[in-house]
Amino acid sequence: MVGVHDAVVCRQSLAGVRIINNKGWPGWDTHRGGVSTRWRRALRLSERERHIVKLLLIRHGQSQSNLAWIEGRKFSGGGDSALTPLGHDQAHALARAFEQGKLPRPDRLLSSLMVRAVQTVAPVSEALGMPVSGVLDVHEVGGVSRGDDGSPEGSAPVGSQSYPGLGRFELSNWCPGIKLPPTVTEQGWYFRPVESREQGWRRAQQVASRLQEQYGPDELIALVTHGLFINFLLGVLAGWQPDLAAPTLDTWYQINNAGTLLLMSPGPYGERLWIEWINRVDHMAPDQLTM
Repeated sequence: MVGVHDAVVCRQSLAGVRIINNKGWPGWDTHRGGVSTRWRRALRLSERERHIVKLLLIRHGQSQSNLAWIEGRKFSGGGDSALTPLGHDQAHALARAFEQGKLPRPDRLLSSLMVRAVQTVAPVSEALGMPVSGVLDVHEVGGVSRGDDGSPEGSAPVGSQSYPGLGRFELSNWCPGIKLPPTVTEQGWYFRPVESREQGWRRAQQVASRLQEQYGPDELIALVTHGLFINFLLGVLAGWQPDLAAPTLDTWYQINNAGTLLLMSPGPYGERLWIEWINRVDHMAPDQLTM
């Protein structure tokens, strides 16, 4: 099990999934997309045969709804909550880690359009001097609902009216380096009903397929997204189908606010999924760690 303060500290192979720890993270080449020499040697034999995607998944910093949930109170701000002051501090700590080479430099920087993700990626974009591609379909499961219970999906009924999210001006104001899809208007970007978990799972399948087809094996893609959607992406890439009708998932990968997860799919030695680390948070001080 992954601890709150640690990345994965075990090696195992289950159903084509390998999880490996590099204590101290040796061998990372931050000048070549953050890809270790071990990975590159292995890829020489396999990259011509398979679509390979290397992802650095990043959860957004602490949001107002996250804080409300931790404190056991309802959050009335809807499903598109902004970062707390601590969340902004976490985002800046993340940016410093990239700037100082503690985290591998990505070749491309992508982000959800939910405000907490945009606020998280903004200092990273500035630190790296890299534009951000805003992506419409990597938002949290449920969409931008009007839920008020502070949970990841909110409490709005599936199929009910959603909140459209921020418009072009506001998103660009929060992150000047963001490139927005043309369908984002001043009225917002999320113009669909609140989605079900089943719809969220199908969306994760589509995103995973697109990432594997769109990006090459020599590119490291950093994606700022959300806790439940990260779990769905991992499930899709690993081939683990959850019971979506159950009240909770049977397996949960805890990623702290502003925590990171590095993976390759397929793996270099034939694995369906290779996980280099889960919930890496050593770029933050202990008093900055939140769930």
